[in-house]
Amino acid sequence: MKKPGLIEIIKNTIKNQKECFDFDHIDGCRVKCPDCQLKVRFDQCAASYFGINGGCDCIVIFKDKICLIECKSGKFGSSDAKKSVRQIEKCCEFIKNNGYSRYVEAVIYFGEGIESISMNRVKTELKSSNLPVKFYRCGDELK
Repeated sequence: MKKPGLIEIIKNTIKNQKECFDFDHIDGCRVKCPDCQLKVRFDQCAASYFGINGGCDCIVIFKDKICLIECKSGKFGSSDAKKSVRQIEKCCEFIKNNGYSRYVEAVIYFGEGIESISMNRVKTELKSSNLPVKFYRCGDELK
């Protein structure tokens, strides 16, 4: 019998909790991903179903990769960087513990700007987890 994939694990565990799947905005940022297979709100929804304390804002699953997303509608600063790294690492641990071993990247959405020191901190700290990081303005389409 085929082992369930990450999408099936998430859907079967969360069931029909619409608020986990049906959303456009997270922390004031619009997250657009028309080509994704699944978009799940993780921090305030799915995390409780999986017994995880904390985690990234959103997990987006594409055919060939997963994006672990953190959003900040204001200026992304040093305290945001520290918090984001911790939360992204929690989501990365979650997907790896559920059998996903393909390409994963971290995505930071920001609104009013981003401090270069904070950007470098996130990149450096997630490098040890082998997670490439991309930065998008709130509302940019995720690709």
